[in-house]
Amino acid sequence: MIFDILLLIIQIALLSLIVLREFLTRGKKNLIAIFFFIAHLVLVEGQALYVLSDLMTNSEPVFYASNVITFKSFTYANIVLTISVLIIYVTYYLAMKKDIRPSSTKSTELRESLFSYVVVVGIMLAACCLLIRKLGGLGSFYYSMGVMIGGQVLLMIMLSIGKL
Repeated sequence: MIFDILLLIIQIALLSLIVLREFLTRGKKNLIAIFFFIAHLVLVEGQALYVLSDLMTNSEPVFYASNVITFKSFTYANIVLTISVLIIYVTYYLAMKKDIRPSSTKSTELRESLFSYVVVVGIMLAACCLLIRKLGGLGSFYYSMGVMIGGQVLLMIMLSIGKL
């Protein structure tokens, strides 16, 4: 249990460092990275904390969407999640260290504009809101892990546009 809490603290700290670094960056900020990592903090880490709190307060196992979750399975999932967050952090750190962001010497037709960011962020926010509404609101959003609802795949595809 303490091991799982420690892993969650490490994950939250690393993701928060990325968001903080982007907020403190002078010049062009990577808005997609900011929104992606904030969403990861709220959704993924929020669900992990919720499941861990249920495991700590209730007797084991806990049932979510016809899935059985035990301390052992939660620990394995938490280890995999920590490894993925570490990989994301190292990749982000190395990319920012080399400063692989595109230079401002691009041609005018390929230059990014505020409008392009607004469109991508707007599509992502609309897809997030529609997905949460489709799942029955924010209150039931956390309770519907693993439940497939019609239209969910299309909304997830809309969310993935921001990763391009």
